[in-house]
Amino acid sequence: MIPGPALTVQADRYLLRAVIENVLRNALQHTPANSNVTVTWQQAGEGAEIRVCDEGAGVPEDELERIFEPFRRLPSGTRRGGHGIGLAIARHAVETLGGAIKARNGDPHGLEIVLYLPRGGRG
Repeated sequence: MIPGPALTVQADRYLLRAVIENVLRNALQHTPANSNVTVTWQQAGEGAEIRVCDEGAGVPEDELERIFEPFRRLPSGTRRGGHGIGLAIARHAVETLGGAIKARNGDPHGLEIVLYLPRGGRG
């Protein structure tokens, strides 16, 4: 059990599970062995913000917005398996729940996925 504030959102459990599983799977897939994936959460306005940060190579800046497109994979040389649908599924599920998802490169490396889910979601 991780100590910290409990946050509550009302959401379809299957959609919420799809979001969390796909974002975590992506982070684990792109993090080198013996590295960390960090998950944090906090209240944000009328909802919850969840951040998933990996310690991988990150994503080229011009590709950040496109990683949520179906079947989108990074240019060769930076690929690490997968079919390019996990983050697209996560985005669709988050938006169905009335939330938002975005990505940004970490400092100094890695990728951070930020999820916002409203407390009284739609899903």
